[in-house]
Amino acid sequence: CFYAVGLSGSGKSYFIGALRDRLQALGDHRRITVLDGDVVRQDMVGPLKQKRFQIERVIVYQTRQRIGFNPETIEGFKNNAIGSVLLYSPRTARIFIDLLKYHRLISFCDKVQVFCLSAEVAREVRSCQWKKTFVASAPVQADLLKLLNENHRQCA
Repeated sequence: CFYAVGLSGSGKSYFIGALRDRLQALGDHRRITVLDGDVVRQDMVGPLKQKRFQIERVIVYQTRQRIGFNPETIEGFKNNAIGSVLLYSPRTARIFIDLLKYHRLISFCDKVQVFCLSAEVAREVRSCQWKKTFVASAPVQADLLKLLNENHRQCA
């Protein structure tokens, strides 16, 4: 039994290779059930199917994209009440930038610090002029939260 949660850049490719090698070593036990979301960046099924594993992919959750910020968030940007933003994935970062553009809030980003889980996430938000961009030293939640704790500015 394996359990893995994959954040952006968290080593899923390495995990897939290690899982494949471990399962091959077990011999005839080649049935795998992958619990997944409807939107995935890293295909775990394809590489395992190529090695003749029997894969069942079960969608256990669906991703729903926000279509707008709530009024409090919009006012928070306009009134300098939002001092920091945490972004975990490139997809989330792209959606966040699109929402900032939709609500015409890009010009308020120069007062906001952005904390990114990985360099890949940071690349997605570089179109904005942030007060400062931070990137976790390793793409794991613990490093991102440590970075936030060390650098978060208090709001006005």
